[in-house]
Amino acid sequence: MKVFDVIGGLVVLGWLALVINVGWKAYAPESTISVKAQEVQLVEGESWMILRRADEEIGFVHETRTSLGADWLFEYELFVSVKPLGAVRSTIKSTMGPDGTIRKVNASTHVAKKKISLDAKVEGNKVVLTSNLDQMNRTLNLKKAPKLSTHVYRALAMADEFEPGDVYKEDFFDATSLGMNQLVFEFIGTTTVQVYGEKIQARHFRQRVSGNELDVYIDNEGQVVIQEFPFEIIATRVTPTLGKARAWAMRNVKKEDRKGIDLELGSAFFNQTTPSRFLISGISENDDLSLASHSQTLIEWTKEGAVIDTASMNSLTTLSPEEEALALAATTRIDFNDKAFTLGKNASGTKQSASGMAVVPIARSIVRKVYDKMKVSSVVAPLPASVIWSSGEGDCTEFSLVSVAALRRSGLPARFVYGVKADGAGKFVSHQWIEFWDGKRFMELDPTEKSGEVQPNTIRFFSSLLPESPRILNLLGRVKVNPYKPDLQNSKGQSADFN
Repeated sequence: MKVFDVIGGLVVLGWLALVINVGWKAYAPESTISVKAQEVQLVEGESWMILRRADEEIGFVHETRTSLGADWLFEYELFVSVKPLGAVRSTIKSTMGPDGTIRKVNASTHVAKKKISLDAKVEGNKVVLTSNLDQMNRTLNLKKAPKLSTHVYRALAMADEFEPGDVYKEDFFDATSLGMNQLVFEFIGTTTVQVYGEKIQARHFRQRVSGNELDVYIDNEGQVVIQEFPFEIIATRVTPTLGKARAWAMRNVKKEDRKGIDLELGSAFFNQTTPSRFLISGISENDDLSLASHSQTLIEWTKEGAVIDTASMNSLTTLSPEEEALALAATTRIDFNDKAFTLGKNASGTKQSASGMAVVPIARSIVRKVYDKMKVSSVVAPLPASVIWSSGEGDCTEFSLVSVAALRRSGLPARFVYGVKADGAGKFVSHQWIEFWDGKRFMELDPTEKSGEVQPNTIRFFSSLLPESPRILNLLGRVKVNPYKPDLQNSKGQSADFN
C-alpha cells in the first residue's frame, strides 16, 4: 500500500497536512463559539518551522507573506523526508483576502521523480480545479466562499472571548475531499513555551484531527510557535537565520543518511517458521476494527490487546441490501463502469448457491488476470482504475483498485481491506487487498499473490468501501504486532510498530 493511500494525501503533504492542516472530518462537540473578528491581522515577512521527529530534524516549512493591495500572497516551501519515498518537496502559492477567503492557489509536489500539480481559482462560491492527475478539470459549487486555514491562527490569536474549555471550529477548503471541511480547536489556556532557548507567551489549543488530540501553541501575532502533527511530528518556529541554516543542511544530506518518517511496521520476531497467531497491542475494542474475516479469526481480547489467528477460515454474517448497494457504488477513483474491467463473466443475475460458489470462480479469475497483467512498481500519484489498467503497473493499492473495479463491473460487491504484511526480510509493511461478497459472506483475495490467497503473514485491521481511508491515521504510531506466545506475553521483548 503506497504512503498516499495510508493517509489520503502524503504526496501533497506540505499542502494538505502541514500547511493548511487538513481536518480529516474531525469530531467536534455541539457547544462551540465563533471568533467575531473577520479581519485578520497580517504582516509582511517570513517564518520558518523546523519539523522534528524523535529528536531528529526531518524537514521544514518556509512561509513568506507579501501584501498585494487589498490581498495577500502566501508562498510556501516544504521539505520533508519520508521513508521509503525519499524527499518530498512542495511549493504552494496562494492569494488570500484579508478575511481568509481564497482567490487562487497553485501547488506542486515533487516526490519519487514525479510531479503533481493542482491549481484552484475561486470565483465567489465557485472553485475551478485543474490538475495533472488524469488531466482533472472540474468546477465545485460551494455554499460559501472557501477560506484557507492559514487565517484561523491569526483569528485565534486576536480573539479575546476564549475561556478554558471553549471550542472553536472554522470551515475551510479541503483539497482532499474537494469540498469544505472543519478545523476544530479547544482552548486550554495561556502559557509560556520555550522555543530553541527563547521563552514566548502563547495560547495553548488542542486540535482534534481524525480521533487524535494534537497540541498547538500560537503567539499573540498569530504565528504558530509549536504544533503537533500525525506521525509524532513536531513543528517549531525558528528565526529566519536558523531556519535557512537548517534547511540548507537538510537539503544536502545524502539520501542514505537522511532521517525521516518511517511508515513501515517492522518485526524482530518474524523468522522462517511463520507464526499464524499474533498479539496486536496498542488497540482496544473501542477502535471499531474489523479484525475477524473469512481468513482471520479474532481469538480473544486480553489486557495487552487482541489475539488473532491468520491461518483459519470462518463464515460471517449476511449482507443487507443497503450494504450491497454501498459496496457496489462507484467512486471517482473506481470507474468500474468502464468496459475495460469486464474481466469475468457477468455475475449479476447469476443464481447463487447457498454457499455462493457460483461467483467464486469469477472472482478468482478476475484477481488472477489482474496479477498476470500488472507489474509491480512504485506509483505515487492517485490514479483512476482505468488509467492504472492501461499502464499495467503499480503496487498493492493499484492491484486492489483494478480488482475492485472489475469485481463491481461484474456485479459483485467488493471493498478494500487495510492491514500489514511481512516482507521477505520478515518486516511488516502496510498492505492493501480486497474482499468480495460471495452470496453469504465476504471472502478475501490478494491480487498481489499468484494464488490469490491471503497469506498467513498478512494481518487485517479493517475494511473500507473507498481506496483511501484516513482511519489508518488512528493506528499509526501506536499499533504493535508480536507473534502470540502466551507464556511470554508478560515480558516486554521487542515489538513492531508503524514508526
